[in-house]
Amino acid sequence: MALSMAEDNGNLLIIRNSSILHRFREIAMNKSIVILGILLITGACVHATEAPTLNLGKALFESTELGTKGRGCVTCHAQGKGLELIGDFNDTELKDIINACLRDAVGAKMISPEAQEMEALLGYVRGFQKTSQ
Repeated sequence: MALSMAEDNGNLLIIRNSSILHRFREIAMNKSIVILGILLITGACVHATEAPTLNLGKALFESTELGTKGRGCVTCHAQGKGLELIGDFNDTELKDIINACLRDAVGAKMISPEAQEMEALLGYVRGFQKTSQ
């Protein structure tokens, strides 16, 4: 009878039967597949919940409840009016401009430049810029 060795959680096992060794390897493989699947699924979920969306950006752009003045971005920029040339600004500059509008025109608190809401609003507003042809 041939001896085979396998490792289980750092413990060395001596397995004397090849069918037991085969089953041990099968179980180890199944555990690896399950763990990989869990990591892939949870990783995708975390990414999906953290990514800014255009829907969130649109909701923020159209909301008149962000500030104290009963206005929203859409009040001054209906259908993107006045936002065609925002391509002239980099993201940092545009975030500053968005925050200035939120503070002054809308009467809202400024949004952190790193916040998901700012990224979503930035992405939505970028959709109004003219593309060079």
